Parts: sequence; structure tokens; C-alpha cells
Amino acid sequence: MAIIQEISELLQKGKAKAVKELVAQALEEGLDPKEILNEGLLSGMMIIGAKFKNNEVFVPEVLVAARAMNHRLGAEAGRDRQQARWQGRYRYREGRLTRYRQESGRHDA
Repeated sequence: MAIIQEISELLQKGKAKAVKELVAQALEEGLDPKEILNEGLLSGMMIIGAKFKNNEVFVPEVLVAARAMNHRLGAEAGRDRQQARWQGRYRYREGRLTRYRQESGRHDA
């Protein structure tokens, strides 16, 4: 749990590279990705949002924290892991990710 708290704190400070490294380390240690997202990244953004609401931080600090989160959640982050999970449920077709559902047909994601 200490690593998740550290992810949240570094996210609030806008340390994108450190957040990226810690998230990768947490995944390697076998922590649940949903837990990392909810208790680390999203909780850090909720704290920033509360500080912004109370005028403790301003728009630039919020944007720095958001960029630190997006740096980890960007297109390159976990692409290989996600492709392995998507096998059989999603297909790449004509430059778009297309999702297939058995009961109701095809839907574009």
C-alpha cells in the first residue's frame, strides 16, 4: 500500500516520470491495476480537485497533475498488456478499434 500512496503523492506534485516508474513497479509486483488506478491515480486527482475547489491550487497545478496521470495512461502505457487482454473481444479494423458483442452485434469503441 505504501507504493500506491507514493503514486498519489507524486501525482499531486506533477512528477510524471516518477509516477510512470512507480506504476510500472507496482504492476511488476503484482498489484491489481484497478487498485492502482482507483487508490493511487484517481485518489490523487480527487485530492487535487478538492484543493482546487478550496483555492489552494490553481489551474496550472491541476494541469500538471493531469498531465502526470495522462503520461502514464497514454497510448504507449500498457499497450502490450492490454492487447493480450483484448484477444477475442476486440479487433483492429481499418485503423479503428472495433468491439464485438454476441447478443447485440457490432459496436465501435
